[in-house]
Amino acid sequence: MAKSEQRTFIFLAALIFIYAVFHAIYVSVLHDQASNFFVNVQHGEFIPFYSDWEAGNHF
Repeated sequence: MAKSEQRTFIFLAALIFIYAVFHAIYVSVLHDQASNFFVNVQHGEFIPFYSDWEAGNHF
């Protein structure tokens, strides 16, 4: 990998990480994220094929 490609990759990865951090801080939890937590994570049933097949309002 060329030096310019490494710099571009690191820059884009840092930009996406910063966006994710700001998104987590400033955007409130949506209903589908909260329902996913209460249906799967809180009960410990988040293992594939044993949890609820509901897609959390996503395709």
